[in-house]
Amino acid sequence: TYGGAVVDEIKWQDLYAVTPLTSTDIGNVTTIQTVTKATLLALAAKQRQLNCLASRLLPRYDGVNWSGAFDSDGRHISGTISATSRFVDIVAAGSIDPWIGARDIADLDMRQLWATYQSVSGWYADFANFDYTFDSDNTSYEDAVRMIADACFCTAYRQNGKVRFAFNREQPSPNLPTFTHRNKRPDSETITRSFANDGEYDGVELVYTDPDTERQETIRLPLDGNYS
Repeated sequence: TYGGAVVDEIKWQDLYAVTPLTSTDIGNVTTIQTVTKATLLALAAKQRQLNCLASRLLPRYDGVNWSGAFDSDGRHISGTISATSRFVDIVAAGSIDPWIGARDIADLDMRQLWATYQSVSGWYADFANFDYTFDSDNTSYEDAVRMIADACFCTAYRQNGKVRFAFNREQPSPNLPTFTHRNKRPDSETITRSFANDGEYDGVELVYTDPDTERQETIRLPLDGNYS
């Protein structure tokens, strides 16, 4: 008497397994454990993503000296390291990291980076922090430095073989040259104007949005609409 359909084949689309972590030391890797509730919005996300404010355990720079040091393999060998988000510390650590920059600290103008950090921090302290993480191991050193600079309202550039940052903030006067009639050579300017023949255009039509009615209005000259 059963009138329904019988299904004897089941296809799995996704299979997940959860294993408790028994080790408290996973090695030289940053590990974040998250718990996501199975809400409709969370289930609709095809790719799981995580946004967080990240601090790194790094030597800190005080404008002259470092609080600690790493070896060529990126291991802490001397001094002290502490959690920091300051871009001056992160740029230096990424530059000497064997997997990111593989460069010498001498390739950075640390005095100039420190001065730029002080300027950005003096403007607003949080703007001088880089709290992001890189989710791709294919990011080049140049792109990483550019991303750090962009996040801190700076522009990264190289001068005399050293990496520097320029703080992008409002300037009291323009830095680019402004050409006006006061700084042109006399009789050197040439102006060319061209007008259509009278037989081609003999009217004006302007379409604009009225701010009061929020409707498009059209103004036509001549008013009788006798134009081509």
